[in-house]
Amino acid sequence: MKLKVKALSPIFIDSGKTYIPMQFRQSDDCFEVYKMDDVLKTVNDIQYFNASMLEKALIGTVSHSRDKSFYNLNELIGPHVDEDQLNQCPSIKILNKTNATNLKKEIKETIKTLDKPFIPGSTLKGLIRNAILFDIVFNMNAEELDSFLEPISHNFNRYFNIEDYLLAGKKTKGRNPRVDAKNDPYKFMQVTDMIFKHFTTMVSYVKEYPHEGRDNFQFVETISPESEEATFEININDLYKKYPQILKNPHAKVFLKYFDINKIFDAIQKFTYCTLFEDLDYLERVDGPNKDQLKLFINEMMEINTTSHPVIRLGMYSGHIVHSILLAVKNDKDRNEDKYNVFLKYFKNDFKTSFYKNDKKYYKPVKSLFTQARISSDVYDFPEAFPTTRKYIQYDDVCQLFGFAQVFKLNDQET
Repeated sequence: MKLKVKALSPIFIDSGKTYIPMQFRQSDDCFEVYKMDDVLKTVNDIQYFNASMLEKALIGTVSHSRDKSFYNLNELIGPHVDEDQLNQCPSIKILNKTNATNLKKEIKETIKTLDKPFIPGSTLKGLIRNAILFDIVFNMNAEELDSFLEPISHNFNRYFNIEDYLLAGKKTKGRNPRVDAKNDPYKFMQVTDMIFKHFTTMVSYVKEYPHEGRDNFQFVETISPESEEATFEININDLYKKYPQILKNPHAKVFLKYFDINKIFDAIQKFTYCTLFEDLDYLERVDGPNKDQLKLFINEMMEINTTSHPVIRLGMYSGHIVHSILLAVKNDKDRNEDKYNVFLKYFKNDFKTSFYKNDKKYYKPVKSLFTQARISSDVYDFPEAFPTTRKYIQYDDVCQLFGFAQVFKLNDQET
C-alpha cells in the first residue's frame, strides 16, 4: 500500500550530528551551511591545523563530544577560515526561523540521505506498532490484562519490553527477550523510508512549556510544514504463515489481525487522539506562556484526525514517551474500572529487576513494573503519562508542538 504524508508542524529526526558555527553563515532569512571538509580546507594558517585538532574536530562533529577542547575548537580554527575560498564552496540553504542574530551555538542536524531529509521506515514502523499495541490493550478486559501483566512481573529485567513478551509468547529465562522475539510477525511488515524530494528545512528554536526559568537554548534543523508531500509504502507478505510458532501464539495472532491498512489507520487515529487529549489536559492543568496558542493547535490536530486520514506524531520532542499500556488503560478507565485497578496493582507493587555482571545474575528492587516507561506518580493521583515539560516551537507568530503530519492513501492516478 502506497501512502503519502503531509507535514503539519516542524519535524525533527535527530541525525546525531550538528552544524557548528564555523560551518554556517547567517542572514536574516537563512543559514548557509558548508560541509566540514570544505571549511577545514580553507584554513590557511598551518599552525591551527595539526593532527590532534583535526581529530577533535571530527570527534566533536560526529559523536557530540562536549569537552572543553571541542568548544575551543570553533574559536581556534573559525577565525582562520578564508571567507573568499569558502564562498566558492557549495552550500545548502536553511530558512532562519530563530529570531537570533549572529548565532554562536551549534544546530542539531535532521537526518538526511543524499542531502535530502527523510523519515526512517523504522520510525514509521515503530509508530504503527505502538498504536496497535495501544489498541489491543484498550480492547482488553480486566482478566485479559491481568493474564499478561502477571507473568511479566516475574520476568522483569532491564532489557524487558512488554511488546516483546506479547509477540514472543514465552518467558525469557534470564536472556534478552529480543532473542525470544524471533517469532515476531511484524518482521513480515516492511515499511519504506519516507523521503522528501521537494522540501524546505528551517532552523528552529526549541522552547519548553512551561519555562519556569529554564532555557535550554537548543536550535534544531527541522522539516518545514511548507515541504511538499512525501510518500512511503507499507508492504505485508504472507511468509509468516510458514512459521507455526507465530500461528500458535495467541498474542501474535491478535497482532496479525492488524495486517490491514484500514485497521492500522483506525489504531493510529485512536492512539493520536488519546495522546492529543493528554496534551490538552496537561495544558489545562499547568499555566505557562503561549498556552492558548498551543491549545488551539492541539484542537486543530484533533479536528482533522480521522480514520481515513489519521494524524501521526514523529521524531524527537513529540511528547508521547508514555507507555502504550498506560495510555490505553487510562483512557478506558471510565468504561472499565476493574481493568484500571488491575493496572494499578502492577504499577504500585514493587518488583525486582535482574541483570548480569561477570556471568552472574543479580537482582535489585524497582519501584514498579512500569518504572522504565519513564512514568511518574509523584504529582497526580493517576500516574502522570508525560514529561513535566512539552517541547514546542514558535516562529512567524505560529506556536506548535513538534512532529505532526497527516497520512493519506495514494489514489491510483498518483501511483
